[in-house]
Amino acid sequence: MLAKRKMKSVSPWFLIFSILVMFVLMVVSQFGFAILFDKDVYVPLKAISMKLVAHITGGLVILFLVWREVVKTKTPILKRLGFIKPNLSKLDFLALGLASLAVALLAKEITKIVIVFFPFYKPEKDTKLLYFLEQLTTEWGVLFILVIALAPGFIEEITYRGFLQRGLLKKFRPSVSIVISSFMFGLAHIVPQEIVFTSIMGLWLGIRAWRVNSIWPTIFCHALINGMSGFHMVGKQLWQFPENLPIGYKILVLIAFIYAVKILIQKKNKPEYLDIQSH
Repeated sequence: MLAKRKMKSVSPWFLIFSILVMFVLMVVSQFGFAILFDKDVYVPLKAISMKLVAHITGGLVILFLVWREVVKTKTPILKRLGFIKPNLSKLDFLALGLASLAVALLAKEITKIVIVFFPFYKPEKDTKLLYFLEQLTTEWGVLFILVIALAPGFIEEITYRGFLQRGLLKKFRPSVSIVISSFMFGLAHIVPQEIVFTSIMGLWLGIRAWRVNSIWPTIFCHALINGMSGFHMVGKQLWQFPENLPIGYKILVLIAFIYAVKILIQKKNKPEYLDIQSH
């Protein structure tokens, strides 16, 4: 008779509490760093530095907590976080990345609908962001794109799909683990419309991380989503990009999405958080 035996793991409450601690320390580090500058928080140097400091702080907190965990469970730290080579071709990898851009477009439209049901919240123009964009030069614009692509793409995937979701998968079925990690991912973005958008994206990234048993594809996708968003945002300000994305772009990412769904259905690595033994 076959039975599933769970590997040693920490409490789900510890995982969630760890995320809350990380979030608080990120906020504290960000505001603490801001005090070192003048009152104008949204000049490029200060805004980009604050983003970097917050994510580096979060990454260090998670790495410390993971280290404490793996010492007890005797699990290799890279395996615990999901740094496992996925069974994907280069074409598969690229298709999954482009597919995430299609999901992002869909998530934005869903967010517009859902946010109507938040009577206490009225979306307004982000004047601070507009001021920041007005201060950008080409050099600062390129650096901004790289920072918002790589810092959140790497640190947030380690945190939510690696540390949290893979930890929850040792205790709960995939659907529960993915929903919890996605909801926590959304809440970390504070603003209601961002919570809705990032929760939807979290579901997509969570499913992908589970299906291929690796966070490498989700790191790539998260970085690509943020990078393209930043590229379009900066491009509109500095390089006369159009407000709406080209139709060819939307067709390309839609085709990639269809192909990506096929990949996720057909390819699934054996989940290493489960050990199947005969009794």
